[in-house]
Amino acid sequence: VTGFILLVVLLFLSAFFSASETALIALSKGRAKALLKERRRGARALYVLKNQPQRMLIAILIGNNVVNISAAAIATMIATELFGAMGPGIAV
Repeated sequence: VTGFILLVVLLFLSAFFSASETALIALSKGRAKALLKERRRGARALYVLKNQPQRMLIAILIGNNVVNISAAAIATMIATELFGAMGPGIAV
């Protein structure tokens, strides 16, 4: 049961990283600057991220890869517990 919960949490984290990547790449620098001028909460951090897109993208991709690898490992563990030696093949 714990493995299933952890797997669901990891899948949500993967979705979060993917959605963050899409949103941050789609956001224009002009919009980030406008939010900064409006003094919106988090706008300064967003503006810094938009001015360093390589660092932003690297951080998101590393986070997503760690989460996805962990999810695959947990899924394999669950499948092995349920199906024995056939588990790793089923997990794929």
